[in-house]
Amino acid sequence: MRTLPVIAATLALAGCFAPPPLPDDVYYRLQLAPAAQRFEAPRVAGLVVVERPVAPSVYSTRDVVYSEAAPHVHLQAYHYHHWADPPPQLLQQGLVDHLRSANLAPNVTLEAGRLVPAYRISGVLRRFERQKNGSGWQAAVSLELRADPVGGNAPLLLRQYETVIAADGDGMEQTVQAFARATGSLFDKFLADFSAALPAEPVTARP
Repeated sequence: MRTLPVIAATLALAGCFAPPPLPDDVYYRLQLAPAAQRFEAPRVAGLVVVERPVAPSVYSTRDVVYSEAAPHVHLQAYHYHHWADPPPQLLQQGLVDHLRSANLAPNVTLEAGRLVPAYRISGVLRRFERQKNGSGWQAAVSLELRADPVGGNAPLLLRQYETVIAADGDGMEQTVQAFARATGSLFDKFLADFSAALPAEPVTARP
């Protein structure tokens, strides 16, 4: 009958060395503030279409990408921290919402459908990562944006935008908020540059 105590002791010992439970998957939205500038009248009379930015494969999944040491050439992805959508999709929808809030055009959308847009905005995502900076974290965003008049021979605007915003704390939620501030600041700069490059009169689509 000594077998039962031995079995009980073995089970208790195994419980002491049981692996901890895996953390839950967490998903984050990119919640941007409205544009800093709002036009009284639309600067573009026609439709503006925002295309999804092209991105390297490392930024094309929902995993949050991070780098722990400068010069931040070594990238890793978290297993349990994810974006609600892949960053190219988040940025596409975010820019649509940003330009709408600025009253840039009567219609800013993801797809033109059968309509002929006045402008198409495209981009290339160069960097969208969480970086370790000394004792804290920061959000690094680099995005090339281009505005093409439909039917034109050259882009109206082609520019690289990049910024780094320090997080207010070490938690992932603070870094996500830093991503939102960084992205919003880039969109504000693009909006100002796009507006400055437009003709004085509102632009409609060319026939």
